[in-house]
Parts: sequence; C-alpha cells; structure tokens
Amino acid sequence: MAASPIEELPQQALDWGLAAVGAVGQPCRVTRLRGGLAASTHLLEVGADTAPERAVVLRRFVGERSPIWPPIAQEVAALASIGECALPYQTPRVLAFDPDGRGCGHPAILLTRVPGSLDLAPRNALARAASLGRALAELHRAAPRVPSELRAFELKLTQTAADGHAIAWPSVRRALGSFSVAGSELIHGDFHLGNALFEDGVLSAVLDFTCVRRGPWQFDVGYCRCDLSLLFGLAEADEFLRSYEAARGLYVEDLASWDLVGALRAHPDASSWLPGWLDAGRSDLDPALVGERLGRFVARALSKL
Repeated sequence: MAASPIEELPQQALDWGLAAVGAVGQPCRVTRLRGGLAASTHLLEVGADTAPERAVVLRRFVGERSPIWPPIAQEVAALASIGECALPYQTPRVLAFDPDGRGCGHPAILLTRVPGSLDLAPRNALARAASLGRALAELHRAAPRVPSELRAFELKLTQTAADGHAIAWPSVRRALGSFSVAGSELIHGDFHLGNALFEDGVLSAVLDFTCVRRGPWQFDVGYCRCDLSLLFGLAEADEFLRSYEAARGLYVEDLASWDLVGALRAHPDASSWLPGWLDAGRSDLDPALVGERLGRFVARALSKL
C-alpha cells in the first residue's frame, strides 16, 4: 500500500464515507489501496488527538459494466452470511453502501478494515498457495447460508474474434459443451491471491466478494488454480490443490474440466488481468509470459480429460 494524494478520492465520495461513520469534519488521511481491477479502493483513517483512530475501506465501482453491475446487494448479503460463520481469518463487515451512487457519486460500499497486506511476490509462493488452499477449504466447509439475492453461476462459452490466439479456446468449448456446472453453494466467485491478505506470513483475511454467486464450489478451485498458474506456474496451482483437498478431506473430481471452467474467466486474453498485478508490484509479468502460462495451464487440463 502506498499513499496517494487526497485529490484521487473525489470530495463527494470522501464526504459520503465520513458521514457514514459519523466523522464529518474530522481529520482524515486517505490512502489508495493498490492491486484491484473491479473497483477504486481507498483506506480512510479518521482520527484526532481527542478521538480514537478509525480505519475503514471505501470501494467505488467506477468502471463501465453491464446495467446490473455492480451487484452490491449480493456482496452485502453474502458478507452478512459469511460473518455468521466461524472462520480462522477475517472477512470485512459492511458499514454502509450506496447501490446507485446517488450519495457517493458512484456505486460504493464502505467496509471495516481487516488486518494484513497484499503479497503477490514470487518469494515463498508455494507456502502462500498452500495457505490459500486451506482458506478456501475452510470457507466451503463452513457452508455459509445462501442469501436469496445471489445470482446463479453461469458458464459462458462465447466465441470471439480473438479465438485465433495460440490458446486452444475452441477445444475448451468443445470439452465443456455438455459439462454440468450446477451447484447451490455460496461461492466466492473471484477467489485468488489478490483477494487475500497476509500478516507475518499468515493468511489473515479474505476480501472482495463482489462476484459472489450461488453455484458449484469447484469453480472457486479451478479459477484460483488458473490465477496461481499465471502469477507463478503450475507448481503453485498444484500445491494449492493439495492443501485444499487435505483441509477439506475430499478429492476434487473432474478437476481438468473445472480447471478449464476457471480458465475461461481469462478468455480471450489473460493480459486483461495485468493492470492489477502490475499495480501490486509484479513488474516481471508481461502479456507474452502470462499468455504462455495460460496456454500451458489449458493444454495440461485438456490432456487430462
């Protein structure tokens, strides 16, 4: 995390956040939190000599998406449900939300700060992949109540003009054409290393439930394995799986197909994920390397069908 000028957060948004925590007029330090793609995220640290310090996180959805984006009602309901579970790490608690942006200027959600920091560095990546596997297993094993607000997970097999890329997307679509992705569990929907925080090497929090869905828990496994393979390589993806299966006490059936389902989130070009990684300090990554790693991940999954 690095400090950014307060001008990066519009005054309207800052005023909304301060009003939501009853801190209008109090001094506030604003820090932009790096590494995300879906939202512009700022840490607001409110405090004075005569008042205890408060730290909250403001996430504003400033990008152009579909008319139903962002699904803030889903995230609010999901975090309330997950908050009922006994997990060995923290998840944020919702303090306020502005689904249409009338108050904040953009759709927004205000959350409690959770401990830890982002760590996408290559060092000790195997250990962090194992921690991530255990954390996901703990979430799935807790089986949070599934709120009615959650939309169902969908598998999109759409062909695009970019299918001429070296990755065998037509083979992926053929392989998944009759594959069932039915499921009724609460799934994170965007579970990867960039949505986990670490403190002294220990996973301390899981974040960003914007893409939460009602669906198959196996999607979270395949998607996270794909993300790890792009960040580091296949060894980290496999270490994540070993840790997940050991902690969950089960074997992930049809793993190759679920890997392909996860990889489809990177279709047609995984370099679209690069801005978040670069912002988080992974300057070693570039489109060619990420594309090569995605191709290797997809090719191995296809070979195991």
